Amino acid sequence: MKKDNQFIVKLSNPKNFAEWHDLEFAECPNGLLYGRFGVGPLRPEQSKLLMTTVRQTLLTDILCARVTGARIRNSSKHSRNIDGIQESIHEILHNLKTIQLKGDFEALAGQGPLVAILDVKGPQTAIAVDIELPCGIQVIDESHHIATITKPIYFYVELSIEIDSGESNRERPGTDEEGYSIDAIFRPIHQVDTSIYSYEYQGESFQTLFLEIWSERIIVEPFEALWKASLKILYLLTLVVKAKSVKSKEFEKGLHYGRFFLAPLTRAQCHWIETALRQALVQEISGEWNRETRVSDEGGDSRDPIFTPIPKVEITIESSEDVPFQSLYLDIWTDGQIDPKQALCQASAKIMELVSIFLQTDSTKEDYFQTRILQALEREQKHQPGPPGWDEGLSRDWVNHWEIARKSIISLNEDTLVLLKIVKTQDWFSKSIVDRNLQELKASLEKLKNIKNEGYTEHEQNILADYLVEEIKGSLENYEQAFKGYQASLNF
Repeated sequence: MKKDNQFIVKLSNPKNFAEWHDLEFAECPNGLLYGRFGVGPLRPEQSKLLMTTVRQTLLTDILCARVTGARIRNSSKHSRNIDGIQESIHEILHNLKTIQLKGDFEALAGQGPLVAILDVKGPQTAIAVDIELPCGIQVIDESHHIATITKPIYFYVELSIEIDSGESNRERPGTDEEGYSIDAIFRPIHQVDTSIYSYEYQGESFQTLFLEIWSERIIVEPFEALWKASLKILYLLTLVVKAKSVKSKEFEKGLHYGRFFLAPLTRAQCHWIETALRQALVQEISGEWNRETRVSDEGGDSRDPIFTPIPKVEITIESSEDVPFQSLYLDIWTDGQIDPKQALCQASAKIMELVSIFLQTDSTKEDYFQTRILQALEREQKHQPGPPGWDEGLSRDWVNHWEIARKSIISLNEDTLVLLKIVKTQDWFSKSIVDRNLQELKASLEKLKNIKNEGYTEHEQNILADYLVEEIKGSLENYEQAFKGYQASLNF
């Protein structure tokens, strides 16, 4: 808890930009990885919005690959065994189910079931390395056991591999006309817990949000999951900004109405938009108007009014049994201070701005390098030659061995110092590129957030929004490349 308190005190000045810190990392006895992160200072509505959006994305949108089906040649659905195979069909399916896969799942997602082939001739043991996998997918443990072939027969299996996220846990063991179904469980993130520390600063309420993530060791580390979730949110919101306007109307008393259409979306994406965007439209934007606008009462005293520029938001999700994707309709009513398209852009930009906090490089890396360099300097000082006469009474052989060991330690320490300084310089250079791309992203988000202040026509707003979306996507792509280089500089 001491580390948490230091984190809170460091960020207790609301004039500072919110930032995140990697507070704890551990390997759990059950094989999971645990990470704890803190972010602040945040206003209460920001904390709630960030907690909802990031947690939901972590649990439903981090991808992994699983074997979901198998067609075994020469097997009978009415038999539990295959002649010449030591294991039963049930045991073979279990072994296939537990194969651990890795790869660029983002690039392969949405392509439908992928096909892998296992084709070996006995007698021999069939293992995971014998599987001919689709391009872009590899097995983690090549020695993973599948079956023991005891006779000179061919063992041919056609495997179905699906890439999906935590929302798609399929429990469908048994057989069908296409072979054996495997009860695949897509669960790269096992658990996400959140907690909030609230405090006052100069009469205003602020919060620090803590995220605890338990992830599957072989699929994704907690920080990587948090980073991927943040990028997924940002890319999804670029689609939201470009949602098609299908209806607009102006009512009496200045009430404006707009309907927007967005498709195709996954069930998780629809649920995320329904939760996060509604919250941002109703709470975050209205809250900003309430904070920024002040009026005077009859006595001339300044007071905070309650404005509701977005009195109503409705979201309708449509799906079909024949289509795996869903459509979303977003209905927004505004009071004329801001029109529906402006509200949509501003809400999306605010969420992106908030989530982009997790794209910042962790400032504790600088502390890490400084600590390691100081430790090396302390070792060097500790192993300097002793004062005159320190070796009196000691054998010459012992003194010689001690001197050889001392010089060896000094030499290794000097090499460590040189390496640390080189890596620190490389880290600084990579970090500066990452930060520059992040600043470009923030500049684009600021433009998108302030569309409402520019007085554009609806057509001009749509053109500008589309342009800014492409600018944001370009910044994100540049950032991803720069950040991967930054991470590589730390893996020494």
